[in-house]
Amino acid sequence: MRRLIQTVLATALALSLPVGCNSTALSGDPGNPPDDPQPIEGVLDVQPSALQTLEFAIGQTPPTVVYTATWNGQPASASWGLDRGEIGSLPGGPAPTQTFTPRGTTGGLVTLRIGYSGKTVTRQVFVRVSATQNGPTPGSAAEQAQVATSVAQLTASGGIGGVGGEGLGPIVTDTNVLTQLQNPTGNGAAQGLTWLYPYDKTVWPRGLLAPNLMWQWNTNNADAIQIELSTTSGSYTWKGTFGRPAILATTGGAFVRHPIPQTAWEAATNSAGGTTASGQPDRLTLKLTIARGGVAYGPITQTWTVAPARLSGIIYYQSYGTLLARNYTGAVGGDGRFGGAVLSIRVGDTGPKLAAGANGTEAQCRTCHSVAANGSQLVVQHGDNYGISSAYALTPTGTTERAMTVSAEFPGLSPDGSLALAPSGQLISLTNGGTALSSSGLNTVATNLGAPAFAPSGTLIAFNPMASSSLSNPTQKLVTMDFDPMTRAFSNPLTIVDDT
Repeated sequence: MRRLIQTVLATALALSLPVGCNSTALSGDPGNPPDDPQPIEGVLDVQPSALQTLEFAIGQTPPTVVYTATWNGQPASASWGLDRGEIGSLPGGPAPTQTFTPRGTTGGLVTLRIGYSGKTVTRQVFVRVSATQNGPTPGSAAEQAQVATSVAQLTASGGIGGVGGEGLGPIVTDTNVLTQLQNPTGNGAAQGLTWLYPYDKTVWPRGLLAPNLMWQWNTNNADAIQIELSTTSGSYTWKGTFGRPAILATTGGAFVRHPIPQTAWEAATNSAGGTTASGQPDRLTLKLTIARGGVAYGPITQTWTVAPARLSGIIYYQSYGTLLARNYTGAVGGDGRFGGAVLSIRVGDTGPKLAAGANGTEAQCRTCHSVAANGSQLVVQHGDNYGISSAYALTPTGTTERAMTVSAEFPGLSPDGSLALAPSGQLISLTNGGTALSSSGLNTVATNLGAPAFAPSGTLIAFNPMASSSLSNPTQKLVTMDFDPMTRAFSNPLTIVDDT
């Protein structure tokens, strides 16, 4: 167990982060549509030409904008396209007139491109959406999954909504409390009101579960809260009020955390992440106001950046307290057993799965690991003997463990999962039982590699040379080398960071 506690934690990701996956490809080529005749001289005009702003509440029928294209003053069957299809749409096909229609749940700045006879013009639409709610939204399956109905749900799988806590609170019916939340008595500084989680200036990718907000203050309890989300540009604004989660009456716990509703979170993160009309990042601001004893305090705020891409794939991580594999004693409560294991969770799932490790003794503990970028292979150390490694073949139907002939603690794995580069500098085949492979060129540069890693191309490695006969102060350097997978030759060492 002491070896386990002393182990340095590491998390390996097997995921794909496609940039701009929320964008919609332009229909055809507005600059020179394939069916156009040879370009002729003329003037392409599209009206209206000024920035159009469409504002509405989510749930209402959104307003639209009708655009008309002319060539030398006559209707022109132009090609049309836009850059953010998650915000709105245009009918397909060339036409002199097209109608932009918001999708109804996402705001932001949309750029239209219109092309005819070799000429292209752009027009912009700014969509502003808003919403308010009191308690969970009726009929929303996503939000109902965030409501705790039994104590057992609090510790099952990934917890309520996949993020733990006590889930969404009910409707606030006290009109005085609602008024106080709108007009708080103080900012909460005197009461020590501060954030615990999330963290200010967090960068969020799209596609995550809604976070569980956590706070602390001297009162250490609450009767109701108000959460607000808004983008810099005003493309999205939302306000929600929630009472004390009913499950707390059973657990006796304090009201010190509450999730953002999943529907509001998705709308907010899909709206943020673009740019404002001035070209600045459209960030997301969070505000929290808390009421206790008929008096409200706040708001406390945070501002986040939303990456304009969705996180996808599977995340692998190690756990030293999972119930999915019980191989240690000493847990408080229950049967006194817990486990060390590698868990995996697919983006969007609300609970993890066991990837490596099993019930039993310390010999079944599996925690310290590396994962190939394509998610095909995982290498992990044995809990009772870190000199022994296993390779796991990761498939959609499960995992298969194979003891490796050569040990490798936190190795660098090639993107396709065929090779492992151990800290000793030994190259290992993962497709042939974890056996050693010959290589050349590496030992002349370093004989002990700190955190070796392959580039996505598989033809470049990076490492911190912990021991070297050719480099001065090697532990203060970050080095890259070319790698030829066919000849298994390492070459062209380059020091890219020198912190001597």
